[in-house]
Amino acid sequence: MSKHPPHGGCLVGYDSPTTDETESQTTLINEVLPMNKATIVKDVTINYPKLVTPVNPFGKDIFDLQIEVPAERMEEFKALDLKIREENGKTVANVTRNAKNAKGDATPVMVVDANLKPMDAKLIGNGSTANLKLYTYAWTNNGRSGIKTIMTAIQVTKLVEYVADMDFTAVE
Repeated sequence: MSKHPPHGGCLVGYDSPTTDETESQTTLINEVLPMNKATIVKDVTINYPKLVTPVNPFGKDIFDLQIEVPAERMEEFKALDLKIREENGKTVANVTRNAKNAKGDATPVMVVDANLKPMDAKLIGNGSTANLKLYTYAWTNNGRSGIKTIMTAIQVTKLVEYVADMDFTAVE
């Protein structure tokens, strides 16, 4: 089993692809990343973590996190079927997790430190470095189908502690 994706990134947990780099994203997904598969993506920069209190940007409560890697790791994200974009020479994507499962039970994201000890997600600030455990699966609903990748766990390897900026001064 390969420890590195075909393009030099740090995707762990799949067999080496048999496809040429010029083949389609769909082929990469089908051959590199079998569906219903957990994957560890190492050494990503975290921005805008929303891991404690769910956000609701599209009518459903989710946990959300922006991840950033050097541009040369773009193919790694494509293989995960993440919606990627380039910002300032970096490859950026958001990964989410529903705040509740179909039964209505809470589904928090597990967060641990570099030593695998549970940590408070409130401490994670922009610029922290982490390894992410993602889960990719095929879905079908009302005649539509697709591929979804969700975050299940985060290992913070280099913490940049969140500090709330307070630009105000005390009023007497």
